[in-house]
Amino acid sequence: MSATRPRFHELDLLRGVACAMVIGFHFLYRGQQADWLTDTAPDWLAAAAQFGGLGVHLFFIISGFVIFMSAEGVTVRQFAASRVARLYPAMWVAAPLTAFTAWALVSGTFGVTPVVLAANLTMVPQWFKIDYVDGSYWSLAVELQFYILIGLMLALRLSAHIEKLMLGWLALCLVDLIRPIYPLEFWLSVNWAQYFCAGITCYLVRLKGLTPMRGFLLLTCYGLMLAGWLRHAPGADNPWISALMPALIVTIFFVIFLGIAFHRWDAKPTRIGALAGALTYPVYLVHQNFGYLLIEWLKPIGLPFLLRVGLVVVLVLVIAWVIHHRVEKPLGKQLRQWIAGNSPASGKVSAAASR
Repeated sequence: MSATRPRFHELDLLRGVACAMVIGFHFLYRGQQADWLTDTAPDWLAAAAQFGGLGVHLFFIISGFVIFMSAEGVTVRQFAASRVARLYPAMWVAAPLTAFTAWALVSGTFGVTPVVLAANLTMVPQWFKIDYVDGSYWSLAVELQFYILIGLMLALRLSAHIEKLMLGWLALCLVDLIRPIYPLEFWLSVNWAQYFCAGITCYLVRLKGLTPMRGFLLLTCYGLMLAGWLRHAPGADNPWISALMPALIVTIFFVIFLGIAFHRWDAKPTRIGALAGALTYPVYLVHQNFGYLLIEWLKPIGLPFLLRVGLVVVLVLVIAWVIHHRVEKPLGKQLRQWIAGNSPASGKVSAAASR
């Protein structure tokens, strides 16, 4: 096996798309719905931004593809090292930045206690029933549970049985779809299994080709994706908006990944793709509550709402760049070496192990 994993540049571009969708959702739609932002976007822009939350679903498919790839041929210790090195350094900067900004601006809405901040630095505050410093961190909890499941797979040496494991996980997903079961959602992320499994299966098809089992897994994942949205259509005031449009967008995500799986889309490295791959995670960590606070803080100056949003997005990108280059790179390397040791195999996960 080579010392490093291949990098799929198309995934970097998709990370950028997913991140842009989420930022648009928060600043142009969700913030107004929750009364965190007092200005509204133009109707046409808000109507489009309301679907930006689906960027999280795209992130989960990407994670299924990348994380399983990064777990192949490595030990539990090496896998854990790659995840800790990737996730924690940026969080140790982003969560305090958000908390300190709320304290500085005397925010009653987004202020947190030192205990809540300390718990968030572990990245598992939900285990202790402690709130997140930033509302967007909920998806990191789901990601972390997925990483733990992959770690258990490695510990039990079950990687060769991944397709059977996915069948079982998707079966639980179907059960939860019929009758939600909170412990399964909390500990096994079964309500998101179809997205992670879609990513894993697309990676397997890309690497090893299509088989009847993999075809069945893909169809099952897609069916569960649609079922999760279309079940909300009956009786809805506007079923097209509430269910059918999200189902259409998820279908587009699925088709794009089929294109990657079957070598129909092989992106070349680009500067934009490299930036998206590098900055997406710190941008995601910083943007939401920090952005809400600054957008409102700038309001008395009299700048138009969209200009304030644009300025805050630029600031978030700059902060993310600093975090990546001054924190993630040096500290991540040290953490990886400290946890995984200096064995030659410890570098295998580094190239692909980015969110």
